[in-house]
Amino acid sequence: MEAAKEIYRKHGCPEEFLFDWQLLINEVKAYQLESPATVKLPKLSPTEMELVREEMNKR
Repeated sequence: MEAAKEIYRKHGCPEEFLFDWQLLINEVKAYQLESPATVKLPKLSPTEMELVREEMNKR
């Protein structure tokens, strides 16, 4: 979602949209922290899953 936000920014999306998008990102992150057992990762290879988990833990 954050990568999408950067793409939207590069393509000139209005700041209001980017602000709302960031609110959505924040809500998703909060949900991930509150309910880690219910958040499903996409079908990734074991290596990709570990990289995603590491990235989530950094943030």
